[in-house]
This record gives sequence, C-alpha cells and structure tokens, in this order.
Amino acid sequence: MKILTLLTLLISSPLMATDCTYTIPADGIELKWTAFKTPEKVGVGGTFAELGLNQENYTGKSLAEAISQIKFNIDTSSVRTKNTGRDATIVKWFFQQIPGGMSFTGNLKDYSDKTLSTALTVNKISKDIVMSAETKEKIVTAKAKMKLGDYKLLEALASLNKACFELHKGKTWDDVDLNLNLPYTKTCK
Repeated sequence: MKILTLLTLLISSPLMATDCTYTIPADGIELKWTAFKTPEKVGVGGTFAELGLNQENYTGKSLAEAISQIKFNIDTSSVRTKNTGRDATIVKWFFQQIPGGMSFTGNLKDYSDKTLSTALTVNKISKDIVMSAETKEKIVTAKAKMKLGDYKLLEALASLNKACFELHKGKTWDDVDLNLNLPYTKTCK
C-alpha cells in the first residue's frame, strides 16, 4: 500500500499545475534603434523618451499573454540620441516630414521562444514586423530591421539626407535596426 501511495504521488505531482503570473513593468521596457549614415554605414543609436505605453504593468498566466497586452503610441518628438542638436534635426527634417503624422503606434502580438510579432502603424500604413527573440536572465530581447520604404518614409528620409548631406557624406540609409528589451518577473504559488 505504501508503494502504491508513493507511486501515485510521484506520477501526479508533475500533473499538478503551478499557478504562475508573469509581470512586465512598463518602466523597464526599452526600445533602442540604430539608423545609418555615410557610405561606410556608420550607426547612430537612439531611443524615445515617450513610448506611450497603455498601462503600468502587463501581467498574464504566460509570458506570451503578458507580452500580447502591450500597446504603444510613440511620441517621435521625444527622440534621444545623446546629442540635442541631432535630436532637433531628426525631428525637424525627418519626423515632421511624415505626411501621415509623427506618432508610431502598434502592439506586440505573437510571442514564442524564437520570435515576437509586432503590429506597427507608421504614416497610416500598418504592417507586422517579425522580430527574432531570445529570453535570458528574465529579459526578452527582440531584434528586427525596419525598412523605411515599407512605410513610405523615403521622402522624409530624403529631407533628412539633404539637411545632413555633408555630415552624412551624401548617404542616409533606408533601414533601421530595432532592439526591444522586455524585463519580466515570474511569481508562482
């Protein structure tokens, strides 16, 4: 009888689900971007001070459920490159030249261990960007390339290139690297 009880406990214990909650704090979410200039493709990195997140914390019974709640409305005038003169130039000669408006809106969608799909609306054009993702040390890191032509931003890019022609040696690239960091906690009962 003792052996039967022990076997029952051993078999049923993995079946007993642990109730876990995943939490992503909005103030920990970080979006970094890298744009490129000059024929040598020199990177210029930056962030946005205002991501326009829709709540303070995102929670779910799974990490995918917590991530899928994240919606954003990026205020592009809050661009930060650690150079206030460059920030003003980017706002004036790129973001203010977008005919569909300066905000970038969207939401995070499907997450797996390897990918994160993001719905992004820019210049009144909505597209999904599939980012490569990995999870390490309670941070989901996702990366992708954004092609400015996909959002009809090449005229705005030409405006920036003209304003910075000498500094950029006549070349401002039409792709931007995106890097998203989502720190999270996992609490189980």
